[in-house]
Amino acid sequence: MMPPVYDLLSNDAAVAALVADRIFRHGRAPQDVVKPYITWSVVGGHAENYLAERPGIDEDLAQIDCWAASATECKALMIAVVAALELHGMQQGTPQDDFENDTQLYRYMVQFDFWTHR
Repeated sequence: MMPPVYDLLSNDAAVAALVADRIFRHGRAPQDVVKPYITWSVVGGHAENYLAERPGIDEDLAQIDCWAASATECKALMIAVVAALELHGMQQGTPQDDFENDTQLYRYMVQFDFWTHR
């Protein structure tokens, strides 16, 4: 199953105030998309295994990337993303920041584990 990343972010008022509906799956955004925006993808996880029955839950590790034209705007978006997700998943590590020379955009990356019922 897919973790509820899109639903949690798109229904959060603080995130929506910054990106509206610019939340894209598979770690890819359309070219020339308005900034700031979010990309996300599932980067790991596993199914629970039971001996006597089918598993009822999966663990998914999602990576969420915040993209913006300024470092300040990118950090504000990352803070909103973490606040929207931290009651629903387990943050793995601290957010990592970066600057991408090709796009001239700032990026914060954070990962969350989600336990998703089948």
